[in-house]
Amino acid sequence: MQYPRVITLIDGKNETLFSIDDLEYLIDQYMGFDTLKYFRALRDEQAERENNLARSITDLKAKVHDLTVHIAEMESDFHDQ
Repeated sequence: MQYPRVITLIDGKNETLFSIDDLEYLIDQYMGFDTLKYFRALRDEQAERENNLARSITDLKAKVHDLTVHIAEMESDFHDQ
């Protein structure tokens, strides 16, 4: 998180979140440790999906580059004939 975020809990109490740790603390306090474990598992799954997407984007960019080079070579060969 870049900026602190203030949330209002169901009991009307305001809490300021400076980091994900602050949210995890509130989850643990108000919902219990099992919920905190579930939240962490969801966060880890999301991070894995983001990493997979980043790898896919990198692979696609490399393929596009290779195809661009191949097209340039084919155009050069065509003009040479």
